[in-house]
Amino acid sequence: MNDSELNGLETRVQALLADYRRLADQNRGLDRELSELRASNAELKRRLGSILERIRALEVETA
Repeated sequence: MNDSELNGLETRVQALLADYRRLADQNRGLDRELSELRASNAELKRRLGSILERIRALEVETA
């Protein structure tokens, strides 16, 4: 392998490492966003469950 090929390979490896770091950062951000969405979803489910309980209680009272 000559110097030119070695330099080209090194350049490609550096570009791949930069892409990897960028994608790893993006993945961490998406993981945080997913965690936030899951927490929000859990809260909405809890609130919906509470509303359904109230509706059922009102149905029993009016029956």
